[in-house]
Amino acid sequence: MRAFVLVSAASEFEKLRVLFPDAQLLQEGGVDLAFLPRLVIDNQGNAVTMPALLWPKARDSYPTRLFLERQLTAPQAKNWNSFGICTRTWWACSWHGVPESLSWPEMIANHLRAFK
Repeated sequence: MRAFVLVSAASEFEKLRVLFPDAQLLQEGGVDLAFLPRLVIDNQGNAVTMPALLWPKARDSYPTRLFLERQLTAPQAKNWNSFGICTRTWWACSWHGVPESLSWPEMIANHLRAFK
């Protein structure tokens, strides 16, 4: 028999706020999202700061998504598409393999690997 642990968005969001004190919890289409107004991204050795949005649930055939304010150039960040979320246009590249089972900070860390 397997045990299942129900993790709330509020508890995951609090883990994020330890690392990103200015983070905001948003909701779209019944999904809780984390808005990060100033995410610092290592983009091929250069620090780039921009707003980002973590979608911690399955969407568009991806287990989770990280949306950015604009596209970045990196060898692994390919096939960018724009999305209208929370009244803004966001960009996301094709980056698979970041499961819902991770904590929200772990999701962000794994999504950021696409830009190194």
